[in-house]
Amino acid sequence: MKTEFSPELKGLLQKPSLRIQTARKPSHKYPYWAPSELVTCECEINFDGRTRLIRYVKGMPSIFVDEWTDEDKKKRPEKIKLRYGSFEASTSDTNLIAYLYYSGQNKANKETKMPITDTLFEIVDLEKRSEDAVKKRQVHVEAEYFINTAPIQDLRGIAMALAKSKSEVDSIRTEEEFTLRFKMRNLALTKPEVILNSLKSPELKNKVLIYNALQNGVIKMSDDNMMLSWKDGDTFVTAPHGMGVVDWFADLADKNEDYGDIIKNIKIAIGEKSREKDVPKTESLEEQIVQRAIKNGKVVQSGNWFLVPVEGEEEPKFKFNGKKNLISAIEDNEDNIVSYIY
Repeated sequence: MKTEFSPELKGLLQKPSLRIQTARKPSHKYPYWAPSELVTCECEINFDGRTRLIRYVKGMPSIFVDEWTDEDKKKRPEKIKLRYGSFEASTSDTNLIAYLYYSGQNKANKETKMPITDTLFEIVDLEKRSEDAVKKRQVHVEAEYFINTAPIQDLRGIAMALAKSKSEVDSIRTEEEFTLRFKMRNLALTKPEVILNSLKSPELKNKVLIYNALQNGVIKMSDDNMMLSWKDGDTFVTAPHGMGVVDWFADLADKNEDYGDIIKNIKIAIGEKSREKDVPKTESLEEQIVQRAIKNGKVVQSGNWFLVPVEGEEEPKFKFNGKKNLISAIEDNEDNIVSYIY
């Protein structure tokens, strides 16, 4: 009976072609990989709880030698070569793709690989790699958009919720908006999932709400970081010795209905407090960078032109006709402009 292919292998066979590339590290000199490297076209693998021999021969009904006739078993395997570290494999050759997929030299095969087999190559699905790259970029865009547009009190609450120590929280509490947004934008660029997860995790959401309430004066925290109380002085939660009360309460409110009700009351109180304030429109981070750079002399405005001078040189490093073009350059950090003006 012919062995059934796995769903993953069936999916790969639907692609027009696949790239097979070396799993070895490149050398320090060009051309970085060997001009030619042979893939072993016959090997034993662990499959379905037993050791089976697979061999790549064109035109055979299977790659599993135990499914061949005695006459077919005499046929010698084909040659597969990596040229300068890779080659394109056509999925029209089912046996080739199946052999490479199950081969013990395939980096992805941890379970089927025999202990004596050296890892040599990996199968790269270029279509999937492109999709993954687009998804990764989308995550960065979403995180950056939030950092640039979120109300500063919400962003400050998230920054404090992600802080590792009380001293860091105290520092964030008084940090100016421009500096805080710039720091959080760096986090969005390097670890965007941290920002987005903070908007989804119930415990982190509670921490953000607690810090917002502290910022708005709705609740108070004791000097020893052990108790939270309403602004009138009534204590509603005390943390066990050695635990920060914000972390303790945020976790407790997610699991205990009574403490969950307190969170709801805090949210209502913050809403009432916010309605008492006239919250100014938040400028974009790029606009804040421009204003700060002009104030510090890093950007000089001449009519509609914005110039970035360099000390000791007559010509400016950058010239932009209109603030919109300058802001666009800062958004993309063209030619590392931010390092010159920030």
